[in-house]
Amino acid sequence: MMLRNKTVKESSCWDTTSYPFHYDNKIKLIFNREIVRNRKAFTNWIGIISKKHLNDIDWWISTPASRNPFTSSLYKNICITKTFKKLLKKNFFNNILVDSKKLQDLLSELAKKEKNKININYKYASNKKTKRINIFKSLLFQIIIYLFINVFVKKKSFNYPITLIDFFYTNSDLSNNRHYGGLTNKNFLMGKKIFFVPTFVMGDGIFNILRGIFKLSKNKNVIFKENYIKIYEVFKSYLYFFKINKFNVKYDDYEGVDYSSLIFEEIKEYQDPNTIIISKINYFFIRNLKKTNFKINKVINWFENQQADRSWNYSFRKNFPKIQILGYQGFTIYPQYMCTHPSKNEEKAEVIPKKIIVIGKAFVKSRKEFFPKAKILVGPALSYQQIYKYSKNVKKKIKVLIVLSGIKHIDKILLNWTINLCNKNQAKEIMIKSHPILPINQILEDIKLPKNLVKCEESLEKLLTESEIVVSCGPTSATLECLAYNCFLVVPVLDIYDKITFNYLNISKKKFKLVKNYNDFISLITKLIKVKNKKKNNENFKLKTNLFNKSTNQNLKLFY
Repeated sequence: MMLRNKTVKESSCWDTTSYPFHYDNKIKLIFNREIVRNRKAFTNWIGIISKKHLNDIDWWISTPASRNPFTSSLYKNICITKTFKKLLKKNFFNNILVDSKKLQDLLSELAKKEKNKININYKYASNKKTKRINIFKSLLFQIIIYLFINVFVKKKSFNYPITLIDFFYTNSDLSNNRHYGGLTNKNFLMGKKIFFVPTFVMGDGIFNILRGIFKLSKNKNVIFKENYIKIYEVFKSYLYFFKINKFNVKYDDYEGVDYSSLIFEEIKEYQDPNTIIISKINYFFIRNLKKTNFKINKVINWFENQQADRSWNYSFRKNFPKIQILGYQGFTIYPQYMCTHPSKNEEKAEVIPKKIIVIGKAFVKSRKEFFPKAKILVGPALSYQQIYKYSKNVKKKIKVLIVLSGIKHIDKILLNWTINLCNKNQAKEIMIKSHPILPINQILEDIKLPKNLVKCEESLEKLLTESEIVVSCGPTSATLECLAYNCFLVVPVLDIYDKITFNYLNISKKKFKLVKNYNDFISLITKLIKVKNKKKNNENFKLKTNLFNKSTNQNLKLFY
């Protein structure tokens, strides 16, 4: 792509640390193309550099191997480098801000080769003291959990094969688990040999978690992995941080550029040690089940292909190779969350499940993006069965509903646009639903919302039932869920992946509209507000079942 020559004064600085939506338009155009084009090549390259550590679980729980953009900056930094190289000869900027010391060194070296005097500034310095404190807090947290469970919770033993299902603790009442829906209901579990294995993460407060553990312990369908490991194995998990120098090696180049220093920098400066410790505990827990001749028929992992998922699947595949090892992806499609699309090399390393269950036929193709031979099954959309209770006779009382994603940089833009929209259309009331993990006051502090922008506390299902137009974007299931409720969907393309989502899915363009910028957003919503809804509230059963498969006695058998 050719750019017209642009003086340095016109675009003097590229802040790569900001959200890509805020990049200069011409930089953003090239960067977004690199983000889309390099997905497969990057995934294949991760497979190539992983060959040195194929059977090392420490590598697979490291961030560079994860392909997870929410924990790793490696893919973004590669796309920044490729964009930088394309713009280097065009005098497009004379200053760049980066948040990686090794990226600064790499870009400086590339600029030097081209004899280009660009100032590349390092904006962020990692805090080694903070990392050490985080490691200590994580270890202390896991020790407290371990001691509490082993003092107050009786270890369960079984003389028959069982099914194990892992889940992340969100509240003490298993029957309200938001991931598995009716699967945790007492009536469903009655007579079935299904046991749930919770994982506890920092953030909810240690005393709340301990109270939750005590309540969970009363549920006969819950077992705790801490009952099956030794205290020294919790400490052994901590040793990961003393062994990372083994990853300070030369890796294969990616399209002629050596990213070895960026890979090791990311491993060394990773600021979430609790994830690493949880992953190692998973590994020891499963290995110990094998040592005690534990009888297992099937295991199911809530599969996002994160580090803890990889250690769960790796350890089961190594220690229980003959059992059924499944992964359940009880969500829609998030192309930006690249790791949810398994790769051929991850299968070779046995860090992913043997088979993966998706919630609708529409998502089978996307999950095979990097691994066409992946074994994908279509199962029930456990958390979305409310859709089938929706009546087409319900009146659409809400004209416009804004649904936020829980990703702060996306929600901040959308919220600002919505505030401006309300100020321009003061006579029209607009509803807004924040994500449970990110309240509006945490997105924009000390902001007084316009009177016609109304915060909603009702369930998302109820709001979608009553909404005519829904605005949603980013990695949230609401973007597709609203279509099942016969809402018209408006998607502000704040993330290039929002566009990719609809390239994967065969959805009529009459049901949604993509908007590229603020002006298009204001113009379209203003126009839609004025139009009276004359369409019948017809139920599109085919679209609904294609996206959210209905639970049946037959497909529920996948879980027991």
